[in-house]
Amino acid sequence: MPLSTDDPRTVAGYALRARLGGGGMGRVYLSFTPGRRAVAVKVVRGELADDPEFRRRFRREVDVAQRVQGFYTAPVLDADPDAPQPWLATAYVAGPTLQEAVAEHGPLPPPTVAHILAGCAEALASVHAAGLVHRDFKPGNVLLADDGPKVIDFGIARAADASTLTRSGAVVGTPAFMAPEQITGGTIGPAADVFALGLTAFHAATGHSAFGEGNAQALMYRIVNTEPDLDGCPAELRPLIGRCLVKEPAGRPSPAEITEAAGALVTGGPSDDGRWLPPAIATTMAGYHPPDELRPPPTTPAPAPTAPPAYAGPPTGPTAYAGPPTGPAPYGPTAAFDRSSPRGGVRWPPVAAAVAGVAVLAVAAFVVHSATSGDKSGGSADEGVGGGPSTTASSASPTKFGGGFTQEYSDVSFSLPSSGTPGASFGTHGPEVTTDGSESLVSDLQYLPEADPGFIRFYDSDQAAPVDGEPDGKACYEAVKRHPISGHVNYGDLKVGTRFCVLNPTEAQLAYICLTEKPSSGALTWKATGWQAPDE
Repeated sequence: MPLSTDDPRTVAGYALRARLGGGGMGRVYLSFTPGRRAVAVKVVRGELADDPEFRRRFRREVDVAQRVQGFYTAPVLDADPDAPQPWLATAYVAGPTLQEAVAEHGPLPPPTVAHILAGCAEALASVHAAGLVHRDFKPGNVLLADDGPKVIDFGIARAADASTLTRSGAVVGTPAFMAPEQITGGTIGPAADVFALGLTAFHAATGHSAFGEGNAQALMYRIVNTEPDLDGCPAELRPLIGRCLVKEPAGRPSPAEITEAAGALVTGGPSDDGRWLPPAIATTMAGYHPPDELRPPPTTPAPAPTAPPAYAGPPTGPTAYAGPPTGPAPYGPTAAFDRSSPRGGVRWPPVAAAVAGVAVLAVAAFVVHSATSGDKSGGSADEGVGGGPSTTASSASPTKFGGGFTQEYSDVSFSLPSSGTPGASFGTHGPEVTTDGSESLVSDLQYLPEADPGFIRFYDSDQAAPVDGEPDGKACYEAVKRHPISGHVNYGDLKVGTRFCVLNPTEAQLAYICLTEKPSSGALTWKATGWQAPDE
């Protein structure tokens, strides 16, 4: 689709060539890297960009999504979550979505569905290994490429789930592909993605839903309260799909089990020429490559010299300065991350670019910062847990806070229970505690009491430091910058009176926390004082 008058022409150095599609989270555009590789650039819509909580989660999800690596996923290539309108870029995948393929060609043969099950389960395993849950897995978020299915859009629903839009009652996700626990407000973990994978595979094999049709409320009621109707599902696929659709999350197979079971139903694997797809789809794949008229012209390399120039002796005078280069770089970003990956297909007509319903890729949440092998704080006595560097301020060190701290709360008590995976984040109104395991993985402070041994860790260990003394914003900031903790802190090394300073990733919120109670039950009680950076 050609760009309209309200579409931007560039995003952070990416020259936009066409609009690929859009949805509730933003619009997607076609661009190219300096090496003429196609990329999809997604720009978040303004209402979400204006929401501070969305930005906070989106920033973290970009960070963790860049770590997702898997053949059947489309990781993030480049992003700027702090731009006036946040954006991200992925490489472009030439191929239709599963939703489009089924709508145009009907149900897919069982071997193709088995390939989709196996590949998508492997992709979800990669996503889950990074601490993410997709939350919006559906046929529109599976691209059918020549070399196999590609899972996209893992996680933007997670950021939107915390925005003011959803807090005001909007629904995030696609009701027809939600798990029961997602609908009822329960804990959403990897098993929710398995349920959605089962519904997606059933749709691919039959062309309809296992819970019938109708409005969103009726569908969600049936998903929670009735059993799936698997009539019409091929016999070889029915047992595996049925296991994925068990109501209780614990009863569903893991992605690894799905990959193994589905792999047994097919011979060989996806090839680079699309032979895993039925012929009716495989013959259309060439039409999803961007047309030449949308590509930037190739750069002309400088001609190679035929012979080295003769040495003319030392220079007789200084070389005149020719001034800085003029004009913008020809195409693409000036400093993009080189994390190339497949992304997003549109079928292009011979003359104009026509939208083929590209699903939007974004990022997900839930990052796990594991303790490093060189953990200096595992025993922590040398690192100063409960006896770290002094918080005496150095007036010679300017900080982003500039000495002008705005205290937002003081000595607010909070507790982390001794079960599950609780966490606490430090915002403008004080500590916010969660006991949702997936939520806690993006908390500023995380507690893993059931590990052996139990320990605490921080979302970013480079933004936390053990300290002594009373709360002091400027000294707290400087301690973090000069003596960041490395890794985690074992439960046994935590003493009443242990203190930390924690700076969030945007460096807009700073917290001083002190352990006040450590009962034998394993719970941890803290008190927190927090500051906000002044406006710049």
